[in-house]
Amino acid sequence: MEMEEGRGKALSVQTEQVRAFLDQRGLDGRTNRERIERNQRVIRRVATTDKTKSYEDAGPEAGSHDGVVVVDGKLIGFGIHIFNEDIYPLQSFEIYLRNCGLTGHLDLSGCQDLLFVDVYHNEIDSVDVGGDTSLQILGIQDNHISTLDVGDLVSCRGIDAGKNRLASLDVSRCHELVELYINDNGFSAIDLGGCPKLKYFYCHNNRIQELDTRANPLLRHLNATGNPLKRIRSLAPQREERLPLELTADGPGTVGMQFNPVYNAQWKETGEWRQTYYAYPQEGHEFLGWYDAAGALLSQEAAWLDEYGASRVLTARFS
Repeated sequence: MEMEEGRGKALSVQTEQVRAFLDQRGLDGRTNRERIERNQRVIRRVATTDKTKSYEDAGPEAGSHDGVVVVDGKLIGFGIHIFNEDIYPLQSFEIYLRNCGLTGHLDLSGCQDLLFVDVYHNEIDSVDVGGDTSLQILGIQDNHISTLDVGDLVSCRGIDAGKNRLASLDVSRCHELVELYINDNGFSAIDLGGCPKLKYFYCHNNRIQELDTRANPLLRHLNATGNPLKRIRSLAPQREERLPLELTADGPGTVGMQFNPVYNAQWKETGEWRQTYYAYPQEGHEFLGWYDAAGALLSQEAAWLDEYGASRVLTARFS
């Protein structure tokens, strides 16, 4: 009985935190709850969803939903309800709060039963997930977040913090992390040494000058383009051996790298793979070519599509 009472009090505190966020008012005087009622579009993927689609509109029958997901007396989700038992990866779900214009500070701290958060494409300024040791998925892409502490997310398998205002993120305690997206922010560096299970890493369109993913041998999806990178040290993807895949820029230019499966319109893998190296000469300068460790010229293509899984140690020369 005491345990049930304690759980009930904890749920009351947690839901009160979320309700406080929903009642916050923006500069226009509207509360987040009013924004949801005005802008909400529920999307889902369930057993009846057309198999050629990634998701479908739930339609009017879904009604209005404030995004608070409570199951068996536990707050397990905010913004998304995942129905498949193993939580990750997403197979069956409903998503409630994307593109709703939500603003302010979202306090989800101390929600020890919370499993998933999805507040993509809003205007949220900050998120507190301190103490959320059970959280599996944190989806906060495309908001206005400038700082984020994920030190307590020791069970988390997916963090999507792309398209925010972040300059740094400490993921050294996120040992279970499989997916990390920090694209379109202001990062100058990122340390992935504590993420041995990482398979997906997108860091494109930042300010990163050196990248090292050699501590991530399972990595099979990488987008490290659109950065002022002078050096990338990685491993050839999908290889049992730990073989090097390294790019260095020599002269007035930078490099980029991308490897991943090819997807169709339904975001399903086609069975084809791509591994591409990019050379970006500075304005007024010229890319001369890709050279191997022995100094042999291998390609003069600024975007060189190589064989997937190839091991290379390359220098991009510029003049």
